[in-house]
Amino acid sequence: MQNDAVSTPSSNTKRGLEEQNSEDLRKQAMAAFFIAAAATTLASASAQNQNDILWSASGGGWRAMVAQSAYAQVFSKLGILGGHDNTNPQIKVMAATSGSSWFSSQFAFSQNYFNAVVNGNATSLGKFTKAWMDAYATTQSNILPNCGILQELCDMGASSEPVLSEVAALIPFALNYNRSWPEIVYAMYNATSNMVYDDPNMVFFGKVGRLEWSRCLFSHIAFAKCTCT
Repeated sequence: MQNDAVSTPSSNTKRGLEEQNSEDLRKQAMAAFFIAAAATTLASASAQNQNDILWSASGGGWRAMVAQSAYAQVFSKLGILGGHDNTNPQIKVMAATSGSSWFSSQFAFSQNYFNAVVNGNATSLGKFTKAWMDAYATTQSNILPNCGILQELCDMGASSEPVLSEVAALIPFALNYNRSWPEIVYAMYNATSNMVYDDPNMVFFGKVGRLEWSRCLFSHIAFAKCTCT
């Protein structure tokens, strides 16, 4: 009698896959670090050549994005935000990463967003930020709590400690946008630009494809100017 055998990955194979995944993540992290370092170095050199001020903004999600908008309003009132006064230093170069790049992308590419941020006062900026966040929330309002093949993991996370619960809650969100970071950020900008600062041109297809353009504008690391045209 022939016995049916079930082939399962050996512990060595599993360990090898885990080590490969860890190595891939390490390489991605190192690449992101060197890109950020290069971006800041190039921006700094440009600012030094022009005797101007370099605005370098670090990451930090929503806190970073909101903080940079507040800095922008202050810089504008100080008269150093990209003006044409050659007698005094001006901010004409900006390098941003992660959450700050969400700010810099809109700030550089949308006149309406720029005006909403630099004009007014702290109160008006607070109201604008609240409206922005409310508009962004609409990108998640109709997402069903479906985790697909990861449903068991979501069920476990829902009854676990807060950190795991929050991670599990992100799975339906990621699946809804095809596990694509550019798609998520595109939805964020599309909602906020149309609902808050009335600039549908903030998101466009143009002559390049949506994916190529999103890689340029929605990069995790962004300059205040982009070469995609």
